[in-house]
Amino acid sequence: MIKSKDLTLNSLWFALSKLNTLLSGVVFFVILTRYIDKGVVGAFTYAQSIIAISAVFVSFGLSTSIVKQFSETPLNIKNIIRSVIAFQMIAAFVVIVFLYLNFHENNLIVIILSFTLLFKCSEVFKTFFDYNLSSKKYYKAELLILVLTTIFKIIVLLYTGDIIFVCVIILLESMVIFLIMLRMFNKNVSMYNNSVKVNFKEILRDAFPVLISSSIFIIYSRVDQLMVYNMSGDESQALYASAVKLSEGWYFIPLGVVTSYYSILANNKNDDNYFNYFSDACLKVNSITIPAAILITLFSKQLISILYGDSYIESAAILTIHVWNGVIIGLSSLTFRHFIIAGYRKLSIYRALIGLLLNIVLNFILIKQFGVIGAAISTLISQFIALFLSNLIWKTTRNIFLIQLKSLFFIKYRVSNEICTSRQ
Repeated sequence: MIKSKDLTLNSLWFALSKLNTLLSGVVFFVILTRYIDKGVVGAFTYAQSIIAISAVFVSFGLSTSIVKQFSETPLNIKNIIRSVIAFQMIAAFVVIVFLYLNFHENNLIVIILSFTLLFKCSEVFKTFFDYNLSSKKYYKAELLILVLTTIFKIIVLLYTGDIIFVCVIILLESMVIFLIMLRMFNKNVSMYNNSVKVNFKEILRDAFPVLISSSIFIIYSRVDQLMVYNMSGDESQALYASAVKLSEGWYFIPLGVVTSYYSILANNKNDDNYFNYFSDACLKVNSITIPAAILITLFSKQLISILYGDSYIESAAILTIHVWNGVIIGLSSLTFRHFIIAGYRKLSIYRALIGLLLNIVLNFILIKQFGVIGAAISTLISQFIALFLSNLIWKTTRNIFLIQLKSLFFIKYRVSNEICTSRQ
């Protein structure tokens, strides 16, 4: 039985726990743009994109796919998580070596940030708490660390003006969060069986399509920044990244709703009301993303001027375009989780491939013609087609398209039992 209060509270805790997106992604970035040369800002955000892409190969899609394993074998959660963490640690070492061989001569920022990948597996612990609708268990500790380290990063940046010291603090921050998550997890798994053997091959088989789709997705969501940096230079990258930080800085709020509904959808996958729950989730996500996109569009110039200064005013036009990606991302996050629950592994890969190819082609054409504005247009078009419109292509996802299309107009989609039972 779904308790609305539990859902709302867990969404709130999850959203608050994601304040690091706001703190390190926006508040800190504002200080960065005010006191650091645009070229350094461009190099730093470029390095962040490299690490974000690398992180996908470390997580291997496991942090998302194990929710299905949790619902099928709840007594085996402890061993599942331990196996996943061991695998991710090994993957992190491999990726760090690869990045060192390719960047050690010309990009120290990438090398330092690469070691944060060792602690990427803390996301697995968060998945465990989110699954149990108990995000608040880790929220307070994580938020305290993030607030303190963000303040410390700002002080160090203002005092030294050296981005390298900031990167070291980011590394220490990720390590401390991991250690706290590990301790909290060990205190909350005593009720689970410690002797059940884990079928890790099955876990990897479930995770592999998620890895493929996630890696393609993160590449095409970051390829605009990589291409802007390489085609237009570090200062253009700074302008583009400043708009992206603002347009993505509030994503943690709708994603809190998505995460809470994920466990509900997974546990009710055979229920006749499954798609009604899905429709409710879409409406709640849109009630956040659409008003936010409208407000940011209307006041983009004022936001850029106040936060970054007039030297970044060109970013306002980018922001008015890029901010609408949030509406697509919110709905797509729900669709992605539906694919995992329903077993539509190949569809998630196809969608991601469509988006990647479109974004690369459009970026090559539009960046040359319109500069950084072209990159924003390319990303919006490719995500709209790949993550929303593509649901019309396959018969099994057309009902998803109808649900989400109506939700854009805040219309509840009442799905018949016949449609619900034919989803598998």
